[in-house]
Amino acid sequence: MVQRGNKMLEDGAVFPNMLLNLAGGGALNIPEGIKDSWTTFLVYRGHW
Repeated sequence: MVQRGNKMLEDGAVFPNMLLNLAGGGALNIPEGIKDSWTTFLVYRGHW
């Protein structure tokens, strides 16, 4: 389960809108930019 703030996303929940800058340039708007019904969302936080 994914936590957003203090809210947890459950099965069937709508993923929150996000605009992500892509490492190779450009941006991806989620969930509108995802066309497939199944998607793996992987975040690499790097070094803080």
